[in-house]
Amino acid sequence: MIRRRRVKVYKNGGVRVAQQVR
Repeated sequence: MIRRRRVKVYKNGGVRVAQQVR
């Protein structure tokens, strides 16, 4: 479950990377 936080979702070399920024 993804909480309501600052989640940056971007494509990295064709791979979806989700980074949680505090």
